[in-house]
Amino acid sequence: MTNTTSNEAQVDPRAALAAIQQRANAATDGPWLTEGAHIVHPPWAADDDTYWVAETYEESSTTQFIAASRTDVPRLVAALTAALDLADEYERDDTEHLDRFGQHHPVAYHPHPRIRAVIAAALTEEES
Repeated sequence: MTNTTSNEAQVDPRAALAAIQQRANAATDGPWLTEGAHIVHPPWAADDDTYWVAETYEESSTTQFIAASRTDVPRLVAALTAALDLADEYERDDTEHLDRFGQHHPVAYHPHPRIRAVIAAALTEEES
């Protein structure tokens, strides 16, 4: 489980997600498929290695993972960005309520700081 109360410096989650998305955007277009130990970008022509993305030692779950990462990574970045957007929305609602009524919402739990902390901690671990 990720420790979200650590004093360790955490990355800015939006900046980290933008950097991950930038790396994904710079990669060969997807989707990627597997052909044995080869990771390929269709259309695949057996006599033309132009569409090879990578090759692993043997056909394996690693090959499948690498091929799936081309579409999984952008989807995960989008999902985490949406969670951060939701945290921002919750925070705006809390701020508006505080400005109008001088108190926080009458709910006991404000999820936005925890959402940000969990995402930032996970991204900090990945950058280490």
